[in-house]
Amino acid sequence: DLKQRAMLDDVTIVCMGEFGRTPRINQNVGRDHWAASWTAMVGGGGLKNGQAIGKTDSDGIGIEGKSYLPGDLWATVAHALGIPLDIVHTSKRGRPMKLANGGTPIKELIG
Repeated sequence: DLKQRAMLDDVTIVCMGEFGRTPRINQNVGRDHWAASWTAMVGGGGLKNGQAIGKTDSDGIGIEGKSYLPGDLWATVAHALGIPLDIVHTSKRGRPMKLANGGTPIKELIG
């Protein structure tokens, strides 16, 4: 719909969870939290779309090659939206909070 209405260049889409899931089924026929690797789908405005970036081993347990942190993803989104990475917000309790927590934009995704 966004592409049909020529809005995809103006909208950045992020679809993700806060953790991955274990590559193997547990004893309760389910999956547990897995921090070693996780997935996110991003696309739209300001990004190079139509590619997969990053790789796990054949069992999905460990990362092969370059790895990325959540801050890198948020730095990429901020870059796509034109938001400076050096902005620091202060919480209601006075704690300084960086937008991308030291992350850097993922080169394969930015123009």
